[in-house]
Amino acid sequence: MTENEPLTVEFEYTRADFVGAYRLSGAWKRHVLYAAIFFAMAGPVTYQAMHEEKRELFFIAGFLFIIVAAIMLVGRNDYVGALSRIWKRGPHKFVFSDKGVLVLGGQGEILTAWEEFSEARVSPDVVLLFRAPNHFLVVPLRSIRSLQAVDGFLELIERKIPRRPGTRSA
Repeated sequence: MTENEPLTVEFEYTRADFVGAYRLSGAWKRHVLYAAIFFAMAGPVTYQAMHEEKRELFFIAGFLFIIVAAIMLVGRNDYVGALSRIWKRGPHKFVFSDKGVLVLGGQGEILTAWEEFSEARVSPDVVLLFRAPNHFLVVPLRSIRSLQAVDGFLELIERKIPRRPGTRSA
């Protein structure tokens, strides 16, 4: 991919793409934070509200924490499942050029200029192009057929999306 030559990729999403996006987006960190806040609030309140002879029931809060953690794991699967159901309506076609990202699909064409992306996160499997904290485009690197094209794509991202410390990893 040269500087002026657009890169066109066509693919169908897989569940692995969304699992990678989930991990890379940091959504799991929010879920852990929510569980920690719940435990921090519920534990002392439960402990204070009990009579002294029933304080051993405080350990129920630990059990509740385990239930919340299990619900979060189910929520992760629902999150990944919902995304994959939405985006499995493929194949998907993206065109990356100096102007931006052109998404071609059954509902038309959408061109997003590079200036609209606030951040890019890169893993060995997927690239996330963020427009907002929870709004991002998932680009599976397996959809790019050659290593040379992958390198050109990553260089394009590096040139077009401002780098923030700690946002890209290889």
